[in-house]
Amino acid sequence: LVPDGQKAVDEYNDPQNTYDAILLDIHMPIMDGIAATHALRKGGCKLPIVALTANVERTREEYIEDGMSDFCPKPIKKD
Repeated sequence: LVPDGQKAVDEYNDPQNTYDAILLDIHMPIMDGIAATHALRKGGCKLPIVALTANVERTREEYIEDGMSDFCPKPIKKD
């Protein structure tokens, strides 16, 4: 868990860390989820990146066009 998009990019780029996927909130301080996704993809990240968002104004396709693999709307309901 990191507090902002820049830290997400930094953690991914740290060779000591390994991940299977990346979950990014769209609204984060310093660097938002879309900018972080662009930075990760530009840096060669091939992992699935999933947007977490309460923003219903954008479609799944728009997030995918931004480089994300999918999105999960918030709030997430626990069954």
